[in-house]
Amino acid sequence: MGIDYVIPFPCQNREELGEPGLRRWTFLFMVHKYLAERPELNRHGLADKQWQMPSYRGEQVEPEAFTIEDVRKVGADIGKRLRICRDCPANLDPKAEEFGCVGRINYPLLASFEEFLGERLQPLIDRRGVEEWPTLLNLILRTDSPFTGAPVARLRATELRGGSRLLERHEPVAFRRAGDGISTDHILHALLGLASPNSADTGYAREIPRELLSIYLDFLAGVLYERMSEERVIDFSRSCSTYLQFRWLHRALRLAFKLDLPLLIH
Repeated sequence: MGIDYVIPFPCQNREELGEPGLRRWTFLFMVHKYLAERPELNRHGLADKQWQMPSYRGEQVEPEAFTIEDVRKVGADIGKRLRICRDCPANLDPKAEEFGCVGRINYPLLASFEEFLGERLQPLIDRRGVEEWPTLLNLILRTDSPFTGAPVARLRATELRGGSRLLERHEPVAFRRAGDGISTDHILHALLGLASPNSADTGYAREIPRELLSIYLDFLAGVLYERMSEERVIDFSRSCSTYLQFRWLHRALRLAFKLDLPLLIH
């Protein structure tokens, strides 16, 4: 499970499959790769197994169920789809065997990343005047902010079978002084974008609109990289997968900005 995002660049795959169809193929190809890397699983009743992918219809979530035959069909036909992706300007990693415009931040969101957010933002709040704060941080701190943190708080309280969690920390990191009243719940809520007016058509519930891309780029660049040595960036990327995956999200935002497209998020 994770947070999926996509750059909706017009292409042959998107034209033939539609946005919901492309998301479906991405999900089934992910399952296909997982099974291909673990051949021993094929002996354990996969014919009767179903995989569920959340699908949005307006505000409603209607899980779609897929069988092993759906997975195998996508695996058999994937070559021509990936060939279309390789030369696409929205491809996040042309060397990878992936749908290039699609990315993911995996659950659980690691505690070390939330603590990193706290360590990076609290000094900024303390040492800079409000006029020097990133625009997104100012929006988060407004009394009428849409980023209440409530959706992230619900995710934090979600415990899956086996005791695994969507967020590793049980409590968010709270900010102090000028940041009193907000926490990493609010920051993560903002980073997951705004409710998308086109969710019923695209299958993606949220988005970062084109007009806000520069604000998000400025905020993430400061949080992820400002006054960080290259060595520390590399070391933290190795030890904290959530940090590395937010670096890929930043890269996707740069590509979306260049292509003048929103970033769709689920």
